[in-house]
Amino acid sequence: MRISGLSITEIVVVLAISALLIAVAVPSYRALTISNQLSSTINLFVATLALARTQAVNNTQRVAICASSNGQQCNTEQYEQGWIVFVDHNQNNSREGFAETLIWVQEALPAAFSLRATAAYKSVVAMTPSGRLARGISGNITLCFEREPSIIRVQRIVLLDTSGLSII
Repeated sequence: MRISGLSITEIVVVLAISALLIAVAVPSYRALTISNQLSSTINLFVATLALARTQAVNNTQRVAICASSNGQQCNTEQYEQGWIVFVDHNQNNSREGFAETLIWVQEALPAAFSLRATAAYKSVVAMTPSGRLARGISGNITLCFEREPSIIRVQRIVLLDTSGLSII
């Protein structure tokens, strides 16, 4: 009579191979997850730029995006704390209460992210009624994931062209 089944040696070998495969796959999965979070977050900011440009052209008004931690006023230079899009009637790069229409409010990003602009756009990115950047100079905005030093590519950069178009 023959008894069928697996020996303890075979089970241990299968478990060892499984553990090895999991050890290789988990870091790769983490890198993929972070990369997807970066892409979706930077795409959200690019969509915000497109919204501001479209609103400026359609309504022939200056529209601005600024970093905002409270969702009402421009009060920080750190876009990761959130940002707002508003009609900037008086062209002072700051929202003046209810007199300037709030178009979009974005809440803060997760704590591991930083979203910073070059000097020209640190506090505000404004679009003219023609859809161009109000400052007339190019710049960039960089999104970083700051808690993963082991992952090689941890940032995304948006280039702001003077025409008002943005390039990832």
